[in-house]
Amino acid sequence: MKRPAPAPLPANPRNVEPGLLSINAIPWGSVSLDGRPVGNTPQIDLPVVPGPHRLRVEREGYRPYDRVIDVASGQRLRITDIALVER
Repeated sequence: MKRPAPAPLPANPRNVEPGLLSINAIPWGSVSLDGRPVGNTPQIDLPVVPGPHRLRVEREGYRPYDRVIDVASGQRLRITDIALVER
């Protein structure tokens, strides 16, 4: 007697594909995501968990760029038009 094929496993929400975030600013600045530093600009294809995140780019003597972004699963989000303004 032949065994029935096993039922497919339910989708695991933890196996969600990350988004990729690319950031650039003129002049360069320090990037933090959700309050955690990630390095200086440019950042290219930074893996990010899907969902809302607070993006901040700052440099001494300039006003910080601060914005909430929403990254979708598998999305390639490019934010490359940041112009930091002197204080």
